[in-house]
Amino acid sequence: MVSQFEHAMLFKCIVDQQSFAKAAEHSGLTPSAVSKRLAKLEASLGTQLIHRTTRRLALTEAGQYFYEKVARLQHEWTSTWDETASLNSELRGTLRIAAPKRCCAVF
Repeated sequence: MVSQFEHAMLFKCIVDQQSFAKAAEHSGLTPSAVSKRLAKLEASLGTQLIHRTTRRLALTEAGQYFYEKVARLQHEWTSTWDETASLNSELRGTLRIAAPKRCCAVF
């Protein structure tokens, strides 16, 4: 079962690629599967996101709004993933060094 998040990311891919065929190639799906998943997303949202013609894709007002939100979410998701993955690879904390004090300056 494909999650709503995956449908939203596929929608973003369609818009970014400006093509169902290119989005299909990028995502490892057929153009027919991409079209069906977009139709399911639009049905679940209750609104059309993309005006389709044989030569061009154009976002509806709802599509533009959804695209902007999804793009931000994808950026946040990627940042969160990367930051969490790097938590164990970065040095963290306070480093304390004990050393004797010198009493005289040496020139």
